[in-house]
Formats: sequence, structure tokens, C-alpha cells
Amino acid sequence: MAKLGSYFGLCPLVDQHNLLGISEASENGHIIVALCKNIVAKYRVSDQKQIQSWRTKDKLSSPVIFNKTDKKYVGTFNSVNIKIWSDDDEHLDKLKKYKFNEPIHTLLSIGEESFIIFKNGNIFPLTQCINERKQLKFEKIFKENEEIVDVLQIQRENEVFFGLIVNNDNKKILYLMVISNGVQHLLKQIELKRDNVELSGYTLCRLHDKSINFLSFWSDNKLYSLQINNNKKESCNLSDIFATIESISSSHFAALTPISNDNIAIYGADRNQEGAKLIIYNTQYKVGQSMLSFKLFSKAKKIWCIENYLFMCSGQHLAVVPFFINTEHLSALVGSHKIDLTDTDLQQSVIITNLENEKEVQVNYKIPKRIKKKVKELFVQGLSEVDISNHLIPLYMENDEIECLKECLGYFKDLSEKCLVTLLIYFIQKELKEKNEFNNSPNFKLIDIILSTPISEVLIMPYLKREFDIATTLYLIQYISHLLSQDGHNLPKLDEMETEKRLIEWGSMLLDANYQKFLLTEDPNVKIVLSDFNEIVKDYSENLKTIRSVVPLCENIVKKRIPSCINQPNLMYCIKEIKLS
Repeated sequence: MAKLGSYFGLCPLVDQHNLLGISEASENGHIIVALCKNIVAKYRVSDQKQIQSWRTKDKLSSPVIFNKTDKKYVGTFNSVNIKIWSDDDEHLDKLKKYKFNEPIHTLLSIGEESFIIFKNGNIFPLTQCINERKQLKFEKIFKENEEIVDVLQIQRENEVFFGLIVNNDNKKILYLMVISNGVQHLLKQIELKRDNVELSGYTLCRLHDKSINFLSFWSDNKLYSLQINNNKKESCNLSDIFATIESISSSHFAALTPISNDNIAIYGADRNQEGAKLIIYNTQYKVGQSMLSFKLFSKAKKIWCIENYLFMCSGQHLAVVPFFINTEHLSALVGSHKIDLTDTDLQQSVIITNLENEKEVQVNYKIPKRIKKKVKELFVQGLSEVDISNHLIPLYMENDEIECLKECLGYFKDLSEKCLVTLLIYFIQKELKEKNEFNNSPNFKLIDIILSTPISEVLIMPYLKREFDIATTLYLIQYISHLLSQDGHNLPKLDEMETEKRLIEWGSMLLDANYQKFLLTEDPNVKIVLSDFNEIVKDYSENLKTIRSVVPLCENIVKKRIPSCINQPNLMYCIKEIKLS
């Protein structure tokens, strides 16, 4: 399990945009912070104490790193000069300069090695660059007008993988490279693009199977995964959906970084647009493990993971969040469940225990043919039913595969509230375009299934508020009014009373979620639709009052007692007739 501790401020920031970066220092528990282009400071994290600082007239152009080979600090100045110093040096302006013919983008320290990344895309070990800087041979990697905006890196055994995020005419391009035995190889070049969505974050990470993956986060809250191998002939696309991140807003850029083989940290704006959130996401079981909220959101495009600390900009301070990783326990993440894969038809086994009779009944739900292949693939990965449905249903909606959606609604017994709302909007929008009458389209049968599905009002209300527009809401209220009328019908697997109760609950939730939209809109249909629904609910309310008054009378009749509701004469006396035999 991974858990976040309480955050604290390490040092104030004059301007977070001038923060060049953070890296490990010479001692454990210490970091080097390039606060701006002229100041470098060394801090002890445990007590937030500044141990040492350096000032320079030359402008720093990248983060300062600690080179573990010669136990010294290295910095880039004015993009073409490198200086090397130790803790004993006080004046950086007097240090020797190592000048390069090509401009340097940044310096990186990975494991025991340090690297120089040049702006032309070439990467060399630091020691080689210093010793052979005049004999370096640069290859042409980038096209014209391409500029590095970010550098990702991760190590696997003796190989170091780099991901260069390049900007070219507002297009984001990923260059994936690997350095093995000191030699740089370009693996692939991928344009980071999807239809109708924007890129909102990315990182390189190692998953539990020790594979290197490029994760990309998009404005539809989808997290995509691309496995990276030393094979240049692989397809250059963004691969498949890896997960859906609900707690982070995708309208702002989110910073991602790996913290272990099974976990990544994600920092971004809160989904409710109130402050920021930092979450630890388990990439093996695809669930959030720990979450921390911040009152302010800072548009920081990077977070740093050093030892067991996460560093990020928060307001005018550099925030530190400690984290702890223990042995993984699946039961603590997603509960205990069993998936039976012995049957070739892949039947999901469900045990229903009757506590009174102490009998067990086994129910098998055969997976429909159209969705069987993809469901099987996701089952093998250990995904829960909710995660599988959240993966498949958006894909089928995107391709307008109605029959597959129908099979999903019939097979999955545990659909998330967000998924139900998305399906409702999808079917209603189709009906609005086709302008079919109620019950004259197969889509209404699917809408009935959704309306009959048990839901949590607390969980579904945010989606009804955020996702439903006026037209969709009015159409669904009209359909609910139709079902409550004499021309209506019962919902699947519900009797008449259960259907009426469920429909009125849905109508109430729609009104509660969208009442502000109704007040502000100028649509004349709002008053008509709401008035009709009000009349129907009033009629039901009056009928319930009548039934409530009849219930005591019926109970007395069943028990063969004189009903107490019979009117007695209001007299001060009474006359009784007694017959004497």
C-alpha cells in the first residue's frame, strides 16, 4: 500500500515560473533547488533548513545536478557553458567553464550516471561530453522548428530510456530514445494527438511486469498506455486505454511521475474546480490508493520524486509531501473476488448465500458473444466489473455499436453512476436527432434498463448536474411523464408500484440537479414540461392520500371488526331496545 503524509512548505518561491528544478544532493535527505537563474540552494528536508547556497552572475539555464561519479555539482550556464563545483566552493563565477558548440537543454542524473541533453535531441553521458566535447558528433534528429518542451527518463538495468516532448507548430511529438552501452538509439517518433481531445499530462514509468510504458493523460480523463520495447518496427500509436482518472480535472495540465513499479503520483486541479489534488494511483490494480487536497492549485507542469518525498509548487512555496510504500495487499485495494477462467465460455461465477436455509445457489452469467473477447482480455488482467464496463462502453459508444451496448447492459450487474449517465445522454441524443415517438425505437428499451438499474443518489447527482444539458433533461422528464401516464409501461423486472417509485425518484433527481438551469434558461418548453410532470405527480399524491385513508378500513374488514370510521349520532343520550324472552 502507498500512503501520502501531511505536506509542509520547504522554502518560499519568488516566482514559481523561475524555478528551474530540483535534484538530489550529496547526502541523503538533502536536495538541491535552483530557485532562479542566479541562486542555487541546498536544503535538508527533515527540518526544512537551508544548509548552503550559491549565487552567480552567469545565468543558469537548467537544474543543477549532483554527479555521483566525481561527487560534484554540475550546472549549465547561458545554455552553452558547464561549471563543476563542490560543497567547499563559494564563488561560482570563478570556476572553470566548459564551453560547447551546441546549446544544452538540460542535465539529468539517473542512477549512478549523469547525461547532457542538447537542444538538437542528442544525448551523451556527462563524463564523455566533458572529456571529448570538441570531438562530439551530433546527428540530425529533429526537423526544423522543433523545440524540446520536456524531457522524461527512466532506467531499466543497463538501459536508460528518454522521452523528448517536442513542440512543432502547436503539435506535440514524442521522440522515444534509449541509451545502451553509451550509444543513443532512436526507437520511435509519435505525434501525441487524439480526435477532439487535448493532451493533459504524460510520464514514463515501469509497470509491475517490469515493462517500460509511456502514459498519456487526456482531456476526456482517459489514461492511455504505450509499451516501449527496443523494436523500431512497432506500430507508432497511443495504444489502448489504460484507465480513467476521475478525481483530477483534465481541463488543466496534470503533472505525473512514477514513484515505484506499481504506483504513479498525479498532481492536478480538483475535479470540482476547488483547489488541487495529489493522488497515488496503483497501476497494477488501477485504483487510487491515497489522496491529498490543496486549497490552491498552481499550474505546475512538473513534480519531482526524490527518495520518499514528492516536491511541487503550491502557491508561493515549494511543497513537500512524504509518502510511504508497504507490501501490496489486494484486499485492501479492491476487495476479495474470484474469477473462474477454467470454462472456455468464461462464465462468471457468483455465489449467493441464503443465511436462513444455509444453502448456496450458483448462478452463471454467460458472456455474450459480441463482447466476449474484450471482456476476457480485461478479466485476465484482474480488472473489476466496474473497470471493465468503464473501458468497453465508451469504445462501443464511439463506434455506435448499439448491439454491443445492449449486451453490456444485459450482462454487467455493477455499472458505475457515471457510466449510466453517459449512456442515458448517448441514447437520448440519438432520439433527439431522429425525432422518434416514445416506444417506437429500440433505444427506449435500453433507456428503460438504465432507469431500472439501482443507483446511489449521492454518487449520481454530480454527473447529472455536470453532464446533462437543458434539452437532454427535458426529454428525459417527458419520457418519465409518458411512462407514468396511462400509455406507459413497467420498467424491466419491476412491478407497477416499483416502477412508479423509481420514475418519481429519477424525476426528483433531475429537478434537483438542474433547477438552476431551469431558472436561468429562456426555453419556453421548460414551463410546459415541468407543468405536465407536476400534474402527474399531484395526481399520484392524491391517490396515495386516498389509499392511506382506506388502509385502516381494509384492515378492520379483514379482522371482522366494526369499522371505527362509521359515523355515530351525536346525541347526549341513546335508546337501546332489550328483548326479554
